[in-house]
Amino acid sequence: MKNNLYLEIEEYKDKCLVGYWKMEKEDGITVRMYVDDNMQALIGVPDGYTPEECCQFFMHHIMPEDIPLIIEYEKEMMRGSAEVVYRYNHPEKGEMKVRCAGRRIRTEGNVDVMVGDHKELSGTVQIEDKNNESHFLQRSRDIQLKESKDYYWQLMDKASCGILVYRIKDHELLYMNGEALRIYGAKSRDEVAEKWKTGRLYEVDKATTERLIKLRTEDADVEFECIISGIDGKRRNALVHSEATVSLEGERCIYSTVLDISENRTLKNERAVLNTLSKDYTFINLCDLKEDSVIDLSFSEIDYSIGADKEKMLMHLSSDKPAYSEVIKVYFDLFVDKEKSPSFLNVLSVENLMKCLSEHNDQMTYRYHLKNHQDGVENIEISINRVSDDDFRVVMGFRIIDEVINDEKRQKKEVERRLDQIRGLASQFAILYFVNLDTLETENYYLDNEITPDKAKENDKDSENFFEAFKTSMVTFAHPDYQEELLKYDSPEYM
Repeated sequence: MKNNLYLEIEEYKDKCLVGYWKMEKEDGITVRMYVDDNMQALIGVPDGYTPEECCQFFMHHIMPEDIPLIIEYEKEMMRGSAEVVYRYNHPEKGEMKVRCAGRRIRTEGNVDVMVGDHKELSGTVQIEDKNNESHFLQRSRDIQLKESKDYYWQLMDKASCGILVYRIKDHELLYMNGEALRIYGAKSRDEVAEKWKTGRLYEVDKATTERLIKLRTEDADVEFECIISGIDGKRRNALVHSEATVSLEGERCIYSTVLDISENRTLKNERAVLNTLSKDYTFINLCDLKEDSVIDLSFSEIDYSIGADKEKMLMHLSSDKPAYSEVIKVYFDLFVDKEKSPSFLNVLSVENLMKCLSEHNDQMTYRYHLKNHQDGVENIEISINRVSDDDFRVVMGFRIIDEVINDEKRQKKEVERRLDQIRGLASQFAILYFVNLDTLETENYYLDNEITPDKAKENDKDSENFFEAFKTSMVTFAHPDYQEELLKYDSPEYM
């Protein structure tokens, strides 16, 4: 019974022209096609073709107008079973209508494997509406397209920033949400559309204009500031981000987000301050000491420069938003040299910071040592500044000060060297002057026979300029025969 059924099914397959195939996609691209004898005859592929050549042959003979159907069909097969009716251009029989059904059966690495059957419908009587299935599928896609557009428009209507979309080929304004209409001083898109095409609604510089023009042909994005001249006569400062994209209909468009920054100058100035700070500090934190919270304000990811291996810290923190006190405890345990900086936790504790900032004009600094840093960094300085008198929010800036420490050591050695010079000159001169010719700062050293570091230097802070004093002294005390030569030295330029 089973053998007879099998033979009858095979006979039906031969007479009904049903073929079976297997396709393989690599990284989302169909690259190979394996076919049985019926399938080979149905698509007209010659003998001896490799799976890769067979795949190319098959795709090449699908009617161009139906390629979008095949693309959708393959997408559906990746989700499960799918079926499609389309037209195939047989190399001998010409155009024929076929039905394909298939499904993905497995994925091996970057290779997706799909199998299915292929049946010619041209000679089959079909009881169906006059519109064939490809038309139904296209209609379904059109409905889905409209619903998708409406859905996304509704989402963008709720956005807090302005959003507008225009078509590149004719500069047609396709969409504006409510915030974009407000920024452009209009009640409807039609009010903006006419002036939009003339480009008279916003002012940008020549370089930005050239970058925007490139979006017509290049996939890129442009961010710029401009002044928008609204329909209502008001001018508004705006930050705009424009990006080239393709619409659901396949048309090239520009998608722009618009942020009104006219009344946001304070925030902009604060950001400029933080940008300036970020050049001097490795990273910046905003801490609310009363709430025991911390927020990273850095404009780049925290690196390893202060020893803060972020991944390592996250492994030891209790949550993604840990308390300030927990962060400094973990950081101290992992990265701070406890022998050289035993006071770290005490100095930076919430209680001590609140006390010190209250007593020391709302700012303080603290230096500490790292341990086993991968780049040899040893010294870090934290600058802590209270944001306002109303609360205990503080900005903490961290910076590497190895060079500063080295400079201080060099300066100390220089002081010792100069003291040695002073000791050597003590027996010959009564007074030594050290003069900075750039700033005119002067240090006077009054010497005696017993020079010690404590008594060697006595800084004279007279308001009188050294060169004026020098001139007065030479005129008063120098012998007339030497005055002319000595008075040449009465200016820093000559000296």
